[in-house]
Amino acid sequence: MKKNSQFFVLLVLLCLLMSFLGIIFVIVPHVSTLKNLSQRVAAKEQELVLGEEKVAAVKDAATLIKSAQRDIQLLGVAIPEKQKADEALVQATTAASAAGISVQNVVISPSETSAIVLTLSASGSYQNTITFIADLEKNLRPVKITDYSLTSSSSGGQVNSTFTISFPYLNIPSPTATTGSTQTDTQSATSEKGEGEQ
Repeated sequence: MKKNSQFFVLLVLLCLLMSFLGIIFVIVPHVSTLKNLSQRVAAKEQELVLGEEKVAAVKDAATLIKSAQRDIQLLGVAIPEKQKADEALVQATTAASAAGISVQNVVISPSETSAIVLTLSASGSYQNTITFIADLEKNLRPVKITDYSLTSSSSGGQVNSTFTISFPYLNIPSPTATTGSTQTDTQSATSEKGEGEQ
């Protein structure tokens, strides 16, 4: 009976030892692997969040760029780099037509102050003429009415008007012209230096 009891105790101890060894060699490595996998998943989730933030930032930047491009295009229309006399003419005649006055004559002439000047003669009612002035000043491209004259007509209360309208532009010199001027100045300076040495 005593031997059976000792055998049973040894058997229990052996089972406990095997369980302990199983925990050490089987379960503990799996737990460590699970921890590593969990850390990797957390890192990937963080990378995903950062990636989504970067994508959102890129989209915002693209939206800002498109908005800036539209603003630049509008600015180019409002104050063009060159005279754009055709656009100025269309702006003036369109405003006149919308106001209900009839354009009789338009003379386009350059100005020394980075502006194209239109001298526009028209006829219409006094109220429509005032409307034309207001509409012209509301256009995207800024204008300055430097001179005007209004005379009454003998036919039905019509007003004959003449406007001198200035349309500004940037007048940016072309890079080729600047380069050519610089090269000419350099050649002139070199020539003068050579003559001095002789």
